[in-house]
Amino acid sequence: MSRKHKLPTLDQVARMVTGGATTIAQSMKKPDDDWGPTLFMFSQNKPPAIVSLAVAVEDKNAVPRVVVSLFRDYNPQVAALVVSCWCVEAKQDDPLADLTVDLCGVYGVRNHPHAREILQVQVEDAHGQQQRFEASITRRPGLPPLLGNWRREDFEAEGNARFNHLLRHAFAASDKKRNRQR
Repeated sequence: MSRKHKLPTLDQVARMVTGGATTIAQSMKKPDDDWGPTLFMFSQNKPPAIVSLAVAVEDKNAVPRVVVSLFRDYNPQVAALVVSCWCVEAKQDDPLADLTVDLCGVYGVRNHPHAREILQVQVEDAHGQQQRFEASITRRPGLPPLLGNWRREDFEAEGNARFNHLLRHAFAASDKKRNRQR
């Protein structure tokens, strides 16, 4: 008989993960130090899992594929993703929004003159409850990165397209696998 593990709430996971990311920031020494993408998974049937995706992927573009694969194997009920990324705000009613998105796709978001670097934490459960937090990252010559204050963000707002709804898609892929096994 497998041991049942108590699932943490989304608020508990968010506090743990944002607190951990803040602690990591305080230990950084070099200007190019960064937060590697990290996945936290919780299940009633397995001990918690923390996976450094920096080890699993060379390129952050591969993170979505790896996360979905990990979800299929672990089958979490609660998960969190930490990822640093560049973002640009493009309001939907802005006549240049499509051009901004196209240019970012060609030249990279970090090269946009209004790009900002953030650390994003997404927390979600298998029932669709979600939370997203962001903290700005400031890079200073010769000094380690500085992490700003955490802000809770509207999850439905447009965010980094690669990662914005990644946990939702991973839960859906995990559900499909479970349904096929029945």
